[in-house]
Amino acid sequence: MMNNHARFHRGVGHWETYNFPSALAKPTLVACFALNEVAKPESGGHIAADSSAVLNTWIGKYIKRGASHKGGDMAMHALWAADRVVAPKTKQDKSRRVPAAIIMEPEDYKDPLGGFGPEGGFRRLVLPLSENYTKHIVYSR
Repeated sequence: MMNNHARFHRGVGHWETYNFPSALAKPTLVACFALNEVAKPESGGHIAADSSAVLNTWIGKYIKRGASHKGGDMAMHALWAADRVVAPKTKQDKSRRVPAAIIMEPEDYKDPLGGFGPEGGFRRLVLPLSENYTKHIVYSR
């Protein structure tokens, strides 16, 4: 599946692939998302891994501690830094899109190869067990 997961990148928009464990190393797992015109993942996505053990380790590290994949489709929640549209300064200029935020986790500056992400891009994905996720989600009792 890892060698041919891109064949499922169909439909409208641009596909962004996140390599795990590092954006700069050969991945053992990829998470891919179909992005719309403001870089939000709305129309498709999938996860491919070298093995079930790799997928279950990834789920336990990034999604939910102690959880695993039982088979079939898997629902997943995450935060996403989409683009925002910046209005032109003059009538001759065009509006432009810029990322709403740049996401960095401790692994990005502690590990020599950095953390996960798209090769040659910047991270938009904020997974549930990440430090940034806990800063942006308010839990009530």
